[in-house]
Amino acid sequence: MTSVMNCGMCFVMRLCGSSLDKHVLNFIRICDKGTLRTPKIVVRYSVCYIHSPRFFSVKSSEASYIESERTNTKYPKRIQKIFGFSQVQAQRLLLERSLHECQNNELPTNVEHVKQQAISFTVIQENPWISTFSQDSLDARLSLIKNLDFENIEDGVPLMQIYFSRLASLCLFWRKEFDCFSGRSRIKYISEKLQCPVSVVCQLFVKYRFLQMMESPRLKKNLDLLLNAGVSPNNILKDVWSLRTKSEFVEERLCRANEVGLPDPKPWLVRCQIEVFERTLERHMQSRAILGSKSFHQFLADRLGCDVQAATVMVQRYPTVLHVNIPKINEILDFLREEGFSMEQVLQVPRILCHSLETTRARLGQLHARGFHPVSLMVLCLSQPDYLKMVRRLEQRRAKVAQ
Repeated sequence: MTSVMNCGMCFVMRLCGSSLDKHVLNFIRICDKGTLRTPKIVVRYSVCYIHSPRFFSVKSSEASYIESERTNTKYPKRIQKIFGFSQVQAQRLLLERSLHECQNNELPTNVEHVKQQAISFTVIQENPWISTFSQDSLDARLSLIKNLDFENIEDGVPLMQIYFSRLASLCLFWRKEFDCFSGRSRIKYISEKLQCPVSVVCQLFVKYRFLQMMESPRLKKNLDLLLNAGVSPNNILKDVWSLRTKSEFVEERLCRANEVGLPDPKPWLVRCQIEVFERTLERHMQSRAILGSKSFHQFLADRLGCDVQAATVMVQRYPTVLHVNIPKINEILDFLREEGFSMEQVLQVPRILCHSLETTRARLGQLHARGFHPVSLMVLCLSQPDYLKMVRRLEQRRAKVAQ
């Protein structure tokens, strides 16, 4: 990690002088939001790329931008004025390669030309990259999108990020398959099926390229299977990879989930490993066996020895408990009771129910070995660094007492 950072710093130092001034340090913070988290670093907006200690490159156009940006303070202010952005938004926007390659005096003209094509200023603010196209390029892309069945041309703006040659091929392909989707484009079809704006589907098509040309029969069948099985449209939008799975697998897994009464099935069930799928069904059946006809809140109230209202308040205070499987809650409560903790203490610290039983058991054993018997479960819920600090303090205290 250190070698990667040194490599990047040395290059920037060669680029901007023998020392890193305040502007360059600020530039680096903006690029990666103040942190370099992993050995594989990709600074956002394509300004710098550090893939390993042996590879570091800044393109010449980007290098000249860094140098010019050190002295040019008017350009960010001009961006703020053109797009109505804050200073931070303008700085981040300037880090986009396409924008800083665009000439200073071209942006206002381009923005005005975009407005003349029935595209609102709000859409321009949401998609500022559109102002980097030349007028001829913009007109050519818009003419392609107008051949599709968009009621509002603004809905298709996200598609303009696709390379022109590919966009031309895609538009032709989508026009040819109108009959497969009852006289609509696949974009409009998905939008109606999932009850979402057309622009959202266009954004998905840009992000997930497989949606652009995947087989129409599989796309239609998988959508129908998921929706008929009770998968919410919003969950499908969050996990469109499920649409790429073979329809036979999708149908088989959804049928099995329906047989065991799995409520609110998620799209990942149809594409996860078979071991994960089987474990999910098994946990659900175990939970149903424990709950019986009771609700989750009634089950908690019975186990904690309180009324349903108190259990409901606890869940509202710490809603993560809702995502813990019932057998695990049973195991944790049984273990805590054996260790002498009351259920009232669990009500005070419901977070303990979300922690691993193995970690809780190990920590309690370590504390007992040092002669410490916690009176609050909060000690067992500390983060690992905080927990280790507390253990060190206990050891130091024992050492002083022994002296």
